Amino acid sequence: MRGLVRRINPFRKHPANPVIRPDQPWEEKCAVPISAFYDAEEKLYRMWYRPGIGKFNLGYVTSQDGITWDKPALGLVDYKG
Repeated sequence: MRGLVRRINPFRKHPANPVIRPDQPWEEKCAVPISAFYDAEEKLYRMWYRPGIGKFNLGYVTSQDGITWDKPALGLVDYKG
């Protein structure tokens, strides 16, 4: 492994943190990120998150910049009927 350099960059908290806030009634009190990636073809960040503690539900958000996230209505599950 020639030329390999170990470099650790410190995290910097964004002033708008947390960037995903629970603002829907089905999200309870938290929105915990699980997996995020950049879709180069769509030029879009995509993230799956857990909307609440103790339940295995998944939420989905998208972002153009990785800071401002949109919660698209997918129409897959009805909330409370």
